[in-house]
Amino acid sequence: MGVQFVDLADEARRAIVAYVQEVKPYNRRSVRLVRRISLFLRWQASEGNEREEVVETRLWSRYGGMLVTEISLKPGTDIVLAWPDGKEARARV
Repeated sequence: MGVQFVDLADEARRAIVAYVQEVKPYNRRSVRLVRRISLFLRWQASEGNEREEVVETRLWSRYGGMLVTEISLKPGTDIVLAWPDGKEARARV
């Protein structure tokens, strides 16, 4: 599943850009970084219940990334990605 960050703070976006440029220093619109990280994916189910699943990242860029999930969400679904250290980012499928 591909996701796009929504309302990501400029500081966090710059930190992602700096990290990606450090790892892959060549220029392109958005460098893709292969990185596997376990995150929590949260979303609102159609019944209105908040749901959560542990997912794994595959690719990151400054604009979003790719996740491996057990569930299939519709494009346009608003989600929250939460790191184990408590940081969170809003995104959209």
